[in-house]
Amino acid sequence: MTAAGRTRKGKAPRFLGPPDERRALIAKAHLAAAQLGLDEETRRAVQAQVTGHASCAGMSVPELERLLTHYRGKGWTARPSGAARAQRQAAFPQARLIRALWLELRDLGELRDASEGALRSYVRRITGVAALEWLAKEPQKARQVIETLKKWIARVQRERAQAQEGGGET
Repeated sequence: MTAAGRTRKGKAPRFLGPPDERRALIAKAHLAAAQLGLDEETRRAVQAQVTGHASCAGMSVPELERLLTHYRGKGWTARPSGAARAQRQAAFPQARLIRALWLELRDLGELRDASEGALRSYVRRITGVAALEWLAKEPQKARQVIETLKKWIARVQRERAQAQEGGGET
């Protein structure tokens, strides 16, 4: 709309809301569509059905939010960015060692799921503590996790060494 309140011919309408917020919502909408496996044609059809605009560029902040709500209803969940996940990871020395041992088990092929969530589940099962970062206040439980991971690694290495020795004597 112009200052007089008329729509500018052939131009995208001006929008309420901070431009950075709108850009972030557009990026989330594209990411959500990609994570849901929508191709461009299907994505544009869904956008037109939900908001009346085939392109995110023509959507207002409330329309973008409505589109994201629709995608959430279809099973999309927003995931924190890589930077946000990295900041959330526990950073005390024992946590770094626990993570290194966990990744060593991954490299040995012993983990079906080497994600941070799987590590959290393992820590919870061993210690009863729900989050790795909380072990900073309970160093004895952190040591317990470290020792169980070391024993697991040693057992895997021992079994592999025995299998190699036994396999060579056929």
